[in-house]
Amino acid sequence: MRKTIISAVLLAASLAGAKAQDKTLYYMTRVPQASFLNSSATPDFSTYVGFPGLSNVSAAYNNSSFALVDVLKKGTGLQRDSLVFDIDGLSKNIGKMNFIRVDNNIDLLSFGFRVNHFYGHFNISSKTSAGYSYPKGLVDLRYGNYDFKTNRPRTINLNDMAVNGFSYVELGLGLSQEVNEKLSVGGRFKVLSGLAAIRTSKLKANIVTSDDFQKSTLNVDAEMFVSAPNLTFGYDSEGKINDVSFDDNGANGSKDYKIGSNLGLGVDFGATYKMNDKLTFYGSLVDLGFIRWNSNGYKVVSKGSYDFSGADITPDENGDVDFDKAMEAIGDTLKSKFTPTDKNAKFTTLLKTKAYFGATYSALSWLSCGALLRGGFYGSYFDPAVTLSANATPFKALAFSLTYSIYNRSMNNFGAGIVVGGKPIQLYIVTDNILSRMVNLKGDDGSSLLVPGYTRSMNIQFGINLFFGWKGKKRVAEPITCDQP
Repeated sequence: MRKTIISAVLLAASLAGAKAQDKTLYYMTRVPQASFLNSSATPDFSTYVGFPGLSNVSAAYNNSSFALVDVLKKGTGLQRDSLVFDIDGLSKNIGKMNFIRVDNNIDLLSFGFRVNHFYGHFNISSKTSAGYSYPKGLVDLRYGNYDFKTNRPRTINLNDMAVNGFSYVELGLGLSQEVNEKLSVGGRFKVLSGLAAIRTSKLKANIVTSDDFQKSTLNVDAEMFVSAPNLTFGYDSEGKINDVSFDDNGANGSKDYKIGSNLGLGVDFGATYKMNDKLTFYGSLVDLGFIRWNSNGYKVVSKGSYDFSGADITPDENGDVDFDKAMEAIGDTLKSKFTPTDKNAKFTTLLKTKAYFGATYSALSWLSCGALLRGGFYGSYFDPAVTLSANATPFKALAFSLTYSIYNRSMNNFGAGIVVGGKPIQLYIVTDNILSRMVNLKGDDGSSLLVPGYTRSMNIQFGINLFFGWKGKKRVAEPITCDQP
């Protein structure tokens, strides 16, 4: 069960093709894709063309609360050949609210060019962001439904769980200007075309046990919106959803996707202020916008009280709870109680807005030190980060950055980025966490999945760009004069 959930969350964002390595990439201005994080930033070359489909490929996994090795342990005894879910390890690490998030991005086309003091940049990108959030109360399942202090049944609160994600195509046009020697400003306007989305607008649920412990009731008040092409639901005799599939023919379900049917808008803003030859300040706001889903939309609800006849969630004689079995029973009950109430639902999702503020200090002509504050807004969850960096450009054809970040309630995040090449071709690779050691999870059916096992995050971004022209001013030779005798 636990492997299935992890696999589902990871795969949810890879079904369609944001920026993930923002903490290391932010000050790597040699890379033109840094302008997606601060629209006032410009590369060192006057013109660039991104290699189609390979100029900017990124993927990221973020877990706000735990690494997999915190909750997956080697079994003992009869389970010595298996991985066992450690509920105590989970309980020690999770916070009041928690999330697991997957993001990925592919630039299909991008280019930029400089005209005098202006720099324009254009991109067409495929983006996906998917996440699952859950409260600390979910772990109360480990204590069962018996309150030892009062010798009475205990209510188990499952409120505020949510699944939210969307996939879309972005068409962006940006422009930055060097206002004067100290100040540069920039902005980007983006037209968005939504592909698929799921949004939990409300979820309140609890499990109440009768005083005689003979009956448990699952109370649910939930509301969810879904939009996807060729989405088809199967129903039971009561009209409840018992199957979800994607019908290629579009029969008995949503229709094929039409470009422009789910439109949205987004904007970015950025500014760079050079106080003196040593100290420079940066600030930006990214992905402020929305998508309005007008086609292939469903609203599904579940409201009422249902007999819960699943696994016994009281501890055994050793104080252990079969957590996997309990979660599976709750999931089976919940998914069988949703009913579609609107087959032409329209809804809105907000982009995952991020704000940045930082500064760099030029210790040498080729070396700078930086500090960056970043805040991500993911619905009701605020995701802060603090990053320190060292950024070096010893040669035109070589630049690299080293970073240390505190985020995801973790302090072991060391990042690195390197840029090789200049005119006419540049290659770069960036990650916010070089400690993302992988673990191979093997399922009961023989399947396997590589996931980051020792850190709470994993991300990577790489690309190939073509450059033409150096933006620095060419040195003008002094005129040669001949003195007359």
